[in-house]
Amino acid sequence: MRLPEGVRLFLNIPTALPAIAANPVAVSRALYNLISNACAAMQNNGIVRISASKQSIEIADSGPGIPPEFSQRVFEPFVSSKAATKENQCTGLGLSIVREIMNQHSGSVTLNSEPGRGARFTLRFRPAKVVTLEKLPAAQGRILKGSPRKIAPAA
Repeated sequence: MRLPEGVRLFLNIPTALPAIAANPVAVSRALYNLISNACAAMQNNGIVRISASKQSIEIADSGPGIPPEFSQRVFEPFVSSKAATKENQCTGLGLSIVREIMNQHSGSVTLNSEPGRGARFTLRFRPAKVVTLEKLPAAQGRILKGSPRKIAPAA
């Protein structure tokens, strides 16, 4: 994704975060939808902040915010506070896709927004369960000499 001219991106992502139980392709799609919406909201000027903590990722922008009348409905399919134009091919599906991805991960997405103060979306994930190989039935896996003793199962 290319940032629009005048939009600045700030990252606050610690180097050591715990594992989350997530499909990286699906989470990338959710992040892409949120970041592209943030960029579109600012119309060539503003800041997008991406931060992460233990089990969450936050995307915040300095755009105009989401009007209160849309804040409860933005996650519904085909609902958008933006009108579709030739430059903006808004379908109103991006945030409903984000919500569905988070539901599939037993997680959540929340919105905090005030008109004139931007919008902040927070993705919350469940922690990854660590399984000790010694406790798995023999039919499910083998411990190989020199292999790691713990694994994080796929979501």
